[in-house]
Amino acid sequence: MSKRSVFVSYSHADIEWLNRLKVFLRPLERDAKLSLWDDTSIQPASNWHADIQTAITDADAAILLISPDFLASEYVASNELPTLLEAASERGLKIFPVVVSRCFLRDSPLSRFQALNSPSAPLDSLDRPEQNNVLTKLVESIDDLLKVKSAGITEDWLKKFRDMFISVEGGILTLGDNVLFNKLHALREREVNIRSFRISKYVITQSEWVAVMNTQPWFNTRNVRYGSDIPAVHLNWYDAIDFVRAINHVDSEFLYRLPLEDEWEYAARGGSKIEKQIHTRFCFGDDMNRLMHYGWYDENASSRGESFAHPVGQLSPNQLGLYDMHGNIWEWTADNVDGLRSLRGGGFNFSGEGACSAFRVVQKAEVRGEATGFRLVQEERS
Repeated sequence: MSKRSVFVSYSHADIEWLNRLKVFLRPLERDAKLSLWDDTSIQPASNWHADIQTAITDADAAILLISPDFLASEYVASNELPTLLEAASERGLKIFPVVVSRCFLRDSPLSRFQALNSPSAPLDSLDRPEQNNVLTKLVESIDDLLKVKSAGITEDWLKKFRDMFISVEGGILTLGDNVLFNKLHALREREVNIRSFRISKYVITQSEWVAVMNTQPWFNTRNVRYGSDIPAVHLNWYDAIDFVRAINHVDSEFLYRLPLEDEWEYAARGGSKIEKQIHTRFCFGDDMNRLMHYGWYDENASSRGESFAHPVGQLSPNQLGLYDMHGNIWEWTADNVDGLRSLRGGGFNFSGEGACSAFRVVQKAEVRGEATGFRLVQEERS
């Protein structure tokens, strides 16, 4: 992994906090994972304004040490902050605000970025151990960000990606759920004959999205963790189609597409690996108490303070070896439903009922959120 650059914006009145920050980030610098840049890096007789603008342009992330002096700085307000906000909007620069002193942030453009600590609990109001907790959390967030690979698509990467797909033998199975249908959250129960297909073992992850698309739509959004194996979220249906087009352009051996709703549900239930006459809410049966072993939903995620998509493959797979078919994130499917698109699977911030194999939510194609992503079907090129 190449070294990443992190830019620090601060007021000189807060130099003590800059020095504390450097101590905490030093292990990442020593391991050659990042290069930390602040204005103390400016060499004598250099064009300091140009140096700062270049450092922002080159940065993969920015840490903002926010205080009354920071907000009062004319240079920060007129030069650094606008450039940082523009980079966040246009190329996904990740911004990490840290509130070091209580200050007036109402209506500030910074309020749309989630700070590492609450504005009502600035660092200088905390005792030393609590300060250390906030700064450690910052380092962990930076480290997670650095783990999101951006090497692009290589032959080795493509081979690993191709191998992530599992063959699903076709067959006849009862799909849908009449109880959920009456709640407008499922199709009617019906017997469906599904042809064999191949579907990805996991949803598309952040590292896969970055390698193919070279963007990070989840940056600077709430309730998101960063890491190579964490699902790519904040993706709408059009984003998924853009990914499909891009991967199809570079893979000469296979074609990819979103799964049909029936394919998705057939795979979620366990396909031909379960008895035809068995019709349960989940791949493992009807016992909701067992869901926590198979999927992330409100009871074992958001209600416990873990309101974010979890790394793929942490819980048990279904009978086909597919992970996270119940919970974690909602997955886009291909079907057009009166101009809308169907999402399946439930999410880390939704009830266990939403993780049922038949549960569906129909949304506009442009909808995206902290728990929306997708997995793909793989087909051989003719």
